[in-house]
Amino acid sequence: MNAVMDASPVAPRLPKRKLRLRVPPPPDVLSSITNGCIDSYSELVKRILDALADVSSMAERAVANGSSLGSGEFTLLPELTVSTQRLRFNVLYRGPQKFAWAEVPLAEIKAIRHACGTSVNDVILALVTSTIRRYLELHGDRVKGRQLRIMVPVNLRGTDGPGSLGNRISLVPVSIPLDIRNPRKLLAVVHKRTELLKRAHTAELVSLAGGLLGMFPNSAQALAGHIISRLPFTPFNMVCTNVPGPQSPLYLLGHKMLHCYPYVPVGGEMALNCAILTYNGTAYFGFSGCSHAAPDLRRLETFLQLSFTELREGAGVKPPPKQEKKKAKRVRAKVKVASAPATEPESVHVSIPLRPLASVESTTTAGPPLKEETLLTQMIA
Repeated sequence: MNAVMDASPVAPRLPKRKLRLRVPPPPDVLSSITNGCIDSYSELVKRILDALADVSSMAERAVANGSSLGSGEFTLLPELTVSTQRLRFNVLYRGPQKFAWAEVPLAEIKAIRHACGTSVNDVILALVTSTIRRYLELHGDRVKGRQLRIMVPVNLRGTDGPGSLGNRISLVPVSIPLDIRNPRKLLAVVHKRTELLKRAHTAELVSLAGGLLGMFPNSAQALAGHIISRLPFTPFNMVCTNVPGPQSPLYLLGHKMLHCYPYVPVGGEMALNCAILTYNGTAYFGFSGCSHAAPDLRRLETFLQLSFTELREGAGVKPPPKQEKKKAKRVRAKVKVASAPATEPESVHVSIPLRPLASVESTTTAGPPLKEETLLTQMIA
């Protein structure tokens, strides 16, 4: 985003010069086979060396920090090895996809983090867990004794070498109980589990396993991935990726980008995923899902806002005061009187204050949301 867009509304002028591209001639078949074998061998050696370097780095950090697996880590080990409990949206993806989104002020998320002594990522995981719990209960699913296993991508690049190409991303499996209704207690449980996984270097272990699997040729990996994605096997219930974006407005050819809703693909038996991107003081949530697995995906928008309000009140964080209270719009409707005396006016003006349509939709539990004309007619009647 920072590379494509500008930090100023004044778009810089592009240099007036013609780009000359030289198209190389296509190589012969023998050269292609030879270069392919050399590249594959070089990539294999590089992956082996990277895997050994990861093992060495993990050992050095463990010795330097004097860290070892404690009772908390051993408590989580059996939980990580058990199979994932399928939820209603863990079905084989058929498509088409649907997309829903929501917005939360980043300043209030940080206020909750400071009040509860956690991290921003912990607050987001707690919000997503509470949102999924409400969605399951809406459909009558049992949540007592069940867990939500979330795949959380983790950046392993660090601060050294930020200009180097390629990603260094691993993942952490976080299992969170679904039957915790107290929002502050839920956040504390999320924080405890993520801290234990960090101390156990779970992301590095997963990265090491991925590096060992990456020693196989790319063609074998592609074939195995295609087969595994069709198997009735669910390693996680959903993906929840949180990406910190730029916290100042960006512009494209002089036009300010107002909102940015992230998207994460769905596939296999993870037919509902969530992506979070923070931009310009707002955390944007994007829910992508299969229309067959989650036909009412838009309900997650309301459930996320309810969960956020509940967590904010539980943490004792007050929302910022509104600068100006907008006056309620008053809609005038003419009601004709059939048998009116000659001394009375031909029509009567009735002023009816209407609530915002969003609040009307949030209180509607069944049926389509009321349109403004329908709502006005019913209130007049």
